[in-house]
Parts: sequence; structure tokens; C-alpha cells
Amino acid sequence: MEQQQRQQIEKRLEATMLLRKQIETLPSNTSQDIERKTKMLENVEDQTKRLRYAADMLLAATWEAKNTGELESALNGMLAEVEYKFKDLPADQLEEEAGKRLRESDVTGRFHWSLEFPEVFMDKRGFDGVVGNPPFLGGSRISGILGDSYLRFLLGTYEGTSGNGDLVAFFLRRGAHITNSDGLIGLITTNSISQGTTREGSLDRLVRDNCRIIRAQKSYRWPGSANVFVSLLHLTKRTWSGNSILDSVQVESITPYLDAGDEAFEPFRLTKNLHLVFRGSTISGEGFILTPEEAEILIRQDPNCKGSRSHPESKRSVYNLRRETP
Repeated sequence: MEQQQRQQIEKRLEATMLLRKQIETLPSNTSQDIERKTKMLENVEDQTKRLRYAADMLLAATWEAKNTGELESALNGMLAEVEYKFKDLPADQLEEEAGKRLRESDVTGRFHWSLEFPEVFMDKRGFDGVVGNPPFLGGSRISGILGDSYLRFLLGTYEGTSGNGDLVAFFLRRGAHITNSDGLIGLITTNSISQGTTREGSLDRLVRDNCRIIRAQKSYRWPGSANVFVSLLHLTKRTWSGNSILDSVQVESITPYLDAGDEAFEPFRLTKNLHLVFRGSTISGEGFILTPEEAEILIRQDPNCKGSRSHPESKRSVYNLRRETP
């Protein structure tokens, strides 16, 4: 980004925040007071629309970029365009133009934290706490459901992540990003948060950046009708000298694997096991699961069909078939 253009946007944001504070502190005792504050609010709303235009246009440029080199060039070009327009054109016209650009870039929704909560990010550098129950979605399904541009944006925004981790990992990273240096984070996550690439892109990274897991329940059966197991996490960015709580037991510390201890055991791939095992069938939905009766009919019709039955302790007996080439 061009430094001068960026500074101009930041100055406009600071001025807008100052106006918001003045509106809050000024008296509302007379009609003249109310009229004055109303005009100030109109000014704030106009300035916020202009800043939102700038943020939307930069987001669209980010969304459209295919790689890092292309991103830098796109952002610089967009900053020049934004600077040329956002001071002089009517705010409603800018809002309409930004909406069109977002639609063309296939951005269906956005939320600019620093514009919606300028006092939080300009004064306190983030929230004191974040609490949430974000959506779970396996990494291999993110691009299929939310689009390639969305996944590319996530991977470009959060260093050290991959397209194989669960979507919840990005919510955990965002929670840490928008809290201040004394912030606390409490999230309900999928229980895979402590496993594989989901852990590597979230808890591993946050602990390395001096976040501390102060309380966790590693695997908790969701009390609703869904057959889901979750992890309950509490992290802090502040200096923590007390003990932690893991599965209702007091421990000295908790690792990214959600185990007790200071150092996590790091597993390594064993070269001797190469080509000996594979992950097996990946069932991508209920439509690929057959009842025993359906499986029997298909196997009779085609002897090359081979079936695998569900675990004996499962509540229902189902089959998954594969066809082997003779």
C-alpha cells in the first residue's frame, strides 16, 4: 500500500471517531443541542459511508487477486482510485459503486470491524473478550460450499494455514486478532481443533504467538439432537501465572493437543509405513450410504461390488460400496 494514501484513510477514520465521541459527551438539554448533535451525526454517517466505500473496494481487490504479487499491485491501484473518488463524490454514489464492485467480485457479505467499532480498535487496540460458537466445516469442503475465492482469501490472510483444516480454525485466529493484548477468547469448536492441520493452523500458531490455553474440555458430547462432539476452549493473550483447567482437572498448563503439560508430543511420519495403509473411503454425504438390503441387491447384480459395513456398535447398520476393476 502507498503510505500517504493509507495515512489519509486513517486520519479520516480518527476524525470520524472523534466526532462520535463528541456526540456522546455533548449535552442534549435543549432543541439547539439536539439539532447540533443531529447535524454531527449526519456528518459521521457521511464519513462512515466514505470509509466503508474505501474498505469495500480494497476488499474486492483482495478477493480478486490470485497470488501475493498480484495482490500488492491490485491494492496499490485500488488505493489510487479510492483516493481520487472518496473525498469528492456523493457518499450515496460511492456506496452504490462499492456494492456493484463487491457483487462483481462475488463477495456476498462483509463486516469491517474497525469501522463498526472504531473506539474499540483505535483506543483499546481490540476487544477485551470474544465469545462464540462458530460454524464447523471440513477444510476439503470450504471451497466447494463457500467458493474458491473465499478459501484463497482465508489462506492469504492467515499465515500458516492450509485448505485442509476446519473452518473453525480461521474463526479462532480471527478471535485472537480482534482482541487486545489482555484479551480473553472463549469458543465452542469442533473436537478436531487439537488434531492435524486444523490444530497446526490455529492452536499451534496462537500458542507460538504467546496465547495461552487456560481452560479446555477436549471432547464434549453436544447436548442437542446432533451427534457431534465439540471442544470447549478458553485462551488469553495476557501474561498468565495461574494454573489451567483441563477436563475439570487443575493442571499446570495445556498444550495445543489439549493435553496436560508444557511441551506437546510431536508425531512424525514413519517411512517404514509408507504404502502400507491409506485413509479409506471418504463418504461425502448420506446419499452414498446404503442399507444392508440395498447393498445386497447391488452386490448380487454386480459381483465386482465390495461393501464395508458400519461399526458393530453403531446405532444403525449401513454399507458403503466400491466397485473393483476385475
